[in-house]
Amino acid sequence: MVLASPDEGDQKGALVSALIATAIATRHDVGGVIRKIAAMGEQEIEPWQFGAVAELQRSLGRRGITLREYFANAPIDQAEVRQTMQNIYAKARDYALGETAPDADVRLAAIQLMGGGLNDLSENLSVLLDLIDAQTEVRLMIAVVDVLKRGKDPLIGDQVVARWKRAPPSIRPRLLDLLLRRSPWTETLVEALEQNHISSRTLPAEVR
Repeated sequence: MVLASPDEGDQKGALVSALIATAIATRHDVGGVIRKIAAMGEQEIEPWQFGAVAELQRSLGRRGITLREYFANAPIDQAEVRQTMQNIYAKARDYALGETAPDADVRLAAIQLMGGGLNDLSENLSVLLDLIDAQTEVRLMIAVVDVLKRGKDPLIGDQVVARWKRAPPSIRPRLLDLLLRRSPWTETLVEALEQNHISSRTLPAEVR
């Protein structure tokens, strides 16, 4: 079984991710796929596994299922599987912070796990937004914004506006698009502009 003994390197993650996407899309045994991924995490968690879990998260989402919903209705014998998956998500949080991540590719995959699956976006909001900084690679900041798009919490708008000034110009168009996605976030932006907490000169030229 490929999930149990994949090859080393980037090809390993790409192959496993492709297999996961195919298995979920073809209505394969979801529980079996999740058990295989969890079994990988019972040993030392390898960086490529974050990409595999991120693909599981996306594939389930396309079927209208979340990991939380799956485990809420799973048999009692899935308790250990859930715990192992929680450990993977906890490790992803550490890697997203960048303190232990081996490289930027691993950090990118870890960020993708911060707002879904068994992670709570509201609990990770500050961690994610702290990555909107000139010292962070643009592709990592884009990943952060993509995670935030899944949220509904009004605090997202407040937190994004609060960090607007330190956000690099290269990411501000994406932050603006984010703030315009939900009425409460847009209202927060308008209020910040009216009170000069955000200068209109810092908005992308096309919307000034």
